[in-house]
Amino acid sequence: MKQVVASQNGIELIESPAPICGKREICVEVHYSFISTGTELSTLEQVEGSSSNLSKHIINNPNLIKKAGSKISAKGIKSTLKDINQYVSKRKSQTYKLTPLGYSVSGKVISVGEDVTTFSKGDLVACAGATQATHSEIVCVPENLSVHIPSNCDLESASSVAVGSIAIHAIHQSKLRLGEHILIVGLGTVGIITAQLANAAGYRVIGYDPDENKINIAKSLGIRDTENDISQVTNLIQIQTGHMGVDTSIVTAKSNSSLPLDTAIKSTKQKGRVVIVGDVLTQFDRSDILAKEIEIIPSYSYGPGRQDPIYEEFGIDYPYNHVRWTENRNMSEYLRLISNSKIDIKSTIKSYDLSSVKEAYETLKSSSLDNSKVSISIKYNTTIEKESKLTTKILTDKSNNVSKQPIGIAIAGAGKFAQNTHLPNLKKMKSLVHITGILNTKGSKSLELAEMYNAKYATTSYQEVLDDQETNAILISTRHDMHNKMMLDAINSGKSVFVEKPLAINNDELEKFKAISLNSLYKQKSQPIILTGFNRRFSPLVQKLSELLSITHEPLNISYQMNVGYLDPTHWLRNSEGYGRNIGEACHVYDLFTFLTNSTISDMSAVSINTKCKSHSKNENFNAIFKFKNGSIANLTFTSMGSQKYPKEQMIVYQSESVYLLDDYKSLNVYNSTPYTIQNPNGSKGHLEQLQSFINSVINKTYPPIPYWHQIQATHMALEVERLIINN
Repeated sequence: MKQVVASQNGIELIESPAPICGKREICVEVHYSFISTGTELSTLEQVEGSSSNLSKHIINNPNLIKKAGSKISAKGIKSTLKDINQYVSKRKSQTYKLTPLGYSVSGKVISVGEDVTTFSKGDLVACAGATQATHSEIVCVPENLSVHIPSNCDLESASSVAVGSIAIHAIHQSKLRLGEHILIVGLGTVGIITAQLANAAGYRVIGYDPDENKINIAKSLGIRDTENDISQVTNLIQIQTGHMGVDTSIVTAKSNSSLPLDTAIKSTKQKGRVVIVGDVLTQFDRSDILAKEIEIIPSYSYGPGRQDPIYEEFGIDYPYNHVRWTENRNMSEYLRLISNSKIDIKSTIKSYDLSSVKEAYETLKSSSLDNSKVSISIKYNTTIEKESKLTTKILTDKSNNVSKQPIGIAIAGAGKFAQNTHLPNLKKMKSLVHITGILNTKGSKSLELAEMYNAKYATTSYQEVLDDQETNAILISTRHDMHNKMMLDAINSGKSVFVEKPLAINNDELEKFKAISLNSLYKQKSQPIILTGFNRRFSPLVQKLSELLSITHEPLNISYQMNVGYLDPTHWLRNSEGYGRNIGEACHVYDLFTFLTNSTISDMSAVSINTKCKSHSKNENFNAIFKFKNGSIANLTFTSMGSQKYPKEQMIVYQSESVYLLDDYKSLNVYNSTPYTIQNPNGSKGHLEQLQSFINSVINKTYPPIPYWHQIQATHMALEVERLIINN
């Protein structure tokens, strides 16, 4: 499919893999998409800034300095310098970065996810959402970010649904009452719509914009009291309000100065309200606010539900009686008003064909729109055969290269962890392995990474990876609920698997893995192997510790502490996609216990905190104790309630009158008759070493670096601890 992106080369119209419809999503063939002038110009500026020299990049992104200061306080100077060096190195390597543009479209539904209940194939819909409702021929959008288009509402007007919802939310935030005066500062697309909404609702509307063309457009739409001169606006307000000031000002302008906000504050009456919608400098004279007791109200995006994964990704609606105007209901209301001729957006739109999208953005950047227009839409060719738009695999210019490396590996799930850890590590092994393909749910991201790491193809379909004959192994790094099924599919396709932990999220999944590992075929070295991403055992310091402990073969007394820190309850790791931090993180420690003792479990127990606070859950605040058949014992204290200034991970091992303290994988302190310390300044936790072991095992057709019974036991320990603490 064709998709509009921003890159270091400016605006590009690329051929990108089409998205796969999720179970709570609808797949839409786009007819129109709407260019948001303010938001998309800001995105372009950021992309251009990211390709500039480092000093300019830092100046344009002052938050980077704040982040560095916070990290120094939390981690210290050395650790922060390491992070900064990694950031600089990563930035230099990102020579091909694609940023999808757009967040408002209209079109026809071509398929629906299995859990979708309100849409059917063939429905005409409008959709919103950055990274979802992009300028693309095909989009997949969550159900709660999609609405039906009513009769009498044309598709081009409906494509502005996201921008219209922003305006509706601003009106709701303003708390206006019948007969009150409202000032709209900035008459661009959002301002024009907001002014029409206020006018339709019976409020007394005054508009201000320094651009005379926008004043004329507003007047043509029935907003009579508009001015492009501050003094004229002030005079108009004084006459209409008897020198009292407007009840509410809504700032919809985009500006690097404080003038729009200053104008709003000075124009608003005592105890009035100023609603900030646009991207403006929020520096103002404090005395003006205090003297008039003005209420400053931010208005965020499309309304309640925005950026809440429970609402958007999982489709859980807010109760109507408690949250009357969610983002979805705002979207529907906006289209209803268009269909009833209360809002006219169509007359303000200049339309460009998708093939002319570069011209559209140049017009936007140069502010050379027709005098009667404030908005731009992109029109898509819907006569093209739909199947050609639905291609889920795009070959790169490396696709015909003959690979010299013995192993071809595909990346299934190229999220942040894979991007920051696995892909750079694979690059270090380029003499042994080549990356055949990159799978990501976002086609432009898979294409970006495929180009960056010289992969042969980019895809959004796992089936494409399974069918690829050049792929010997698959690295699975998706969200946790997908690991087991994807692993089984890979094995059934004859490919070795490196699957990030956890291996299984329930006992049924674990039993499926057991069945594979006990199969007589998998006792032959030539068979595909499975390795779970339990990397801690491969850390240089843990390997050294294992050597020291094996000298006497005496039982071990192990105490491990994981101080993992707070994680927002809405984070995917804490919902049904991640299955919690015990199964998703503590499993590392269970594998470490199994590795160091090399013994099976004979008994275990676990207790968790009891709290009514949702900020810290049971399965991230618990103690677990294990007894092994060789006489060893081990305990884990896992908590999210600690300070980040304290080390994240520490382990103490007692054996034969010696004590071994592993401190955050940065040092191993040995206390015996002659104490000493082994340093590992970079704090390596074994990610590179484990991946190297996996690749070598695949090449040499040997058993996996972690025995299957170890992988099974560590996973069983996690599942059993989960059962104990949840029922505690």
